[in-house]
Amino acid sequence: MLAEFERLRQHSAATPQEIVGRSVTGGELILYSLIEKGTWDEIHSQICPRTCHVLRGLGQGHGGSVCESQLGSAHFAVLSPGVTVSFTLLHARWMDAVHCSC
Repeated sequence: MLAEFERLRQHSAATPQEIVGRSVTGGELILYSLIEKGTWDEIHSQICPRTCHVLRGLGQGHGGSVCESQLGSAHFAVLSPGVTVSFTLLHARWMDAVHCSC
């Protein structure tokens, strides 16, 4: 997963999204979306095939993939030192973090 994330960050076709607003304070939050509201990012999915395979398997056997619901979203996030991010309970439902020194 970390190797795919590093490839995604370095890929020229990757399109990161900087998140600004009252939910992010004290620094910067940049997201690389794999899936947003049930729609897969084609380019990012091709760069991260193993990670997307795992995401597609979440919830299988229980009525379909969790990620492919209308609310399904999965991102790699880059947080600057000192940043505070506030999420609603809905956003935090399937949150997991991979820590790396970037």
